[in-house]
Amino acid sequence: MSACTLFPLLFEAAVPDTLVELMARVEDQLTPKIGAGSTAAYWERNSLRTICRHLATMFGTSVDRVHIEQIAELTREDYIRGLGCTSSRATHLVCAQKKLLQYAASYGWTCEAYRRTRAWEPIRDALRAGNGSFGCLGIVEFAHQHKHWPETFSDTVVEEWKLWKKEKGQSLYTVDQEETMFRSKLRNARLEALLPRFDLKARKPTSYQLRLDRMTDELRNQIVGIVHWREKECNVDLRIRASSARNLMATLLAFCGYCTYVLGICGITSLRQVLTREIIRSFATWLHDVRGCRWYTVYLTLDRLYHLTQLGHPLFAGSDEEYAWFRTLLKRLPRESKDKLRMRKIARSVTYKVFSQIACEIGKVLQANKHLNPIQRARLYRDYFFCRAIAVHPWRRRNWNECRIDPKSRPNLEYRTIPLRVQRNGKLPLWVKRALQEDPAREFWMCHYVELETKAKKEIWEPLDPKIVKIFLEYRDVHRGVILGGRSDPGTLLINNAGKPMTNSQLTARLGVLSRQYIGKRLSLHIIRDIVAEHALVCGCKLETVQHTLWHKNPSSTPKYLSGLNASHASIVLERHFARRMRS
Repeated sequence: MSACTLFPLLFEAAVPDTLVELMARVEDQLTPKIGAGSTAAYWERNSLRTICRHLATMFGTSVDRVHIEQIAELTREDYIRGLGCTSSRATHLVCAQKKLLQYAASYGWTCEAYRRTRAWEPIRDALRAGNGSFGCLGIVEFAHQHKHWPETFSDTVVEEWKLWKKEKGQSLYTVDQEETMFRSKLRNARLEALLPRFDLKARKPTSYQLRLDRMTDELRNQIVGIVHWREKECNVDLRIRASSARNLMATLLAFCGYCTYVLGICGITSLRQVLTREIIRSFATWLHDVRGCRWYTVYLTLDRLYHLTQLGHPLFAGSDEEYAWFRTLLKRLPRESKDKLRMRKIARSVTYKVFSQIACEIGKVLQANKHLNPIQRARLYRDYFFCRAIAVHPWRRRNWNECRIDPKSRPNLEYRTIPLRVQRNGKLPLWVKRALQEDPAREFWMCHYVELETKAKKEIWEPLDPKIVKIFLEYRDVHRGVILGGRSDPGTLLINNAGKPMTNSQLTARLGVLSRQYIGKRLSLHIIRDIVAEHALVCGCKLETVQHTLWHKNPSSTPKYLSGLNASHASIVLERHFARRMRS
């Protein structure tokens, strides 16, 4: 008889059909190993028992009524919806489910869904191998969900997947990149025989940018000169950062590529030659109808071209009247309604309470998992520090990445006294002012950015919150050195797993992974700035305080956060105010 107390029935060595029959066979196989002292067998049995209980809960019945075929195609999303668990927990359950199906297959069980899943396994393994995005795995999952086998997979399936991704709001560029990665990885793994109806030949992403080396000398020198002028030589107040310069270069290359490849205009020697009303209007329509860009993106693209004609560049000197039509065209572009924009923003956002759960969940993992090795603990503590810090200091992504703590290279974050001019003119928190009244020479952990280091071209002096200081010091003194692992110190506050400065894309990706894992929704740093600002206003902070927290230079940039507030928020603030008055 089986040694399992959860599945006490005895079955003959027949092909299992239900979970209870399967687990009876698994128990008989694992019990002798456990008796011999195998820890791996013990934890494997517990994991399989757990997945069986969860599956019974999902289907709303007992384990002996759940057939193995019913679980053959369950995905992580099914567990999240059915059990309300986190993304990471659902991933563990999917792994246990796969192990359960492997045992069933070893006992002779099979079904069409399982055979189809196994047929895609070599392709999944090839797509997971090596470097690059794993987004191309979505093509396999899409094909599997629509009952396609590798033998029936074709270009038609890929086109259906691309339409589905577009309906979900994915950009054409991202979809093309994922398709290219899908083809190249399978081609490098030499899996052409598994996909007889699909051609794996290289297909580069749909690109319409005109490369600099394919331009005429006059046009190339003109474009390079314009971008350099906008970044280095124009009026100081109108200069753009390096990232904005790259965006301007991409816009100019894209516009010239449209004129060359789509309109067939060859031998362009000057931008003035193609900056006409008819071409700009057709470019805007093509961006929206063919490239799938939202009208807001089309507006930003054309606005970069329009500003070149208005900022005094020698190429467009004295041409204000000549390009007066450009501004009119921009104003007449269709715009999404404010309600639609607000609804899309709400769909991407969460409340401050939900957002703060990310750091809380990471803290629980650090406390519960004492068996983590030093490197795992150090990386997890870095994530914990960052999530706690951005809830209080919602800096921009660039400032987090470039924040220096090395005393040898003019640090942005250091322990120092506050300059007298900042004490007199700076808008410091109340707890700092009180501390300075007792001791004007007291030192604080101060964040300092000069004008060229901030988007608003505004000098920043901001004390680090006392609750964050303790976490920061432990990260800097203990865990940061473990991540470096003896490599040279880049001197930045945040470092990646390789011990190098965290890049913008790495920071965005890491924040997205953490938010998706712990709260089930992908957040960006820009959305988090909105969440923190609205929470501060709900709690009764003045608009001026929020403006200072977000480092806004223009006062008109901050009132937009009031759009999400209503009378209920005001009543909450009043209740808290009266409660404080009663206590005092």
